[in-house]
Amino acid sequence: MADPKKGTGKKPKGSGRRLYTDENPKDTVSIKFATEEDARSTCSKVLNLTKPFARKIQILTVMEQRSKFGDKPKQQAIAKACKTKVRKKHNKSPLSKEYRGVLKARVNKLYGGDVTCSKVEKLKARPNATKRDVQLANWFINMQNCRK
Repeated sequence: MADPKKGTGKKPKGSGRRLYTDENPKDTVSIKFATEEDARSTCSKVLNLTKPFARKIQILTVMEQRSKFGDKPKQQAIAKACKTKVRKKHNKSPLSKEYRGVLKARVNKLYGGDVTCSKVEKLKARPNATKRDVQLANWFINMQNCRK
């Protein structure tokens, strides 16, 4: 069966095609991660793009996931680190001031004192922990490297 006309965005019935075809290739950002140097250059390219924050994170997530399942752990680590840089550049850190305040207030109310890894683990493990408690706890654990 023939490919659809430009602009339909649909896969024709009976076609073996499974991947989305980009109908505006001018907007496409090419990513390379075959080597560590390629991954670094892609990272710097994404950091300098004039695209929205979400689009940059999406591009880096694609690179991270493909390198993860392509058995390229170093390139995956580069992509992950670059996502952190993008978050800092756009002030979207999971533990920005507002999030830290919510987590601190919650931990202080339940356990008193400063936020520590052990208190956050307790908060997360509570039987009546809300989704937000778990989310904040996970952010803190990831940011503070509390994993055992």
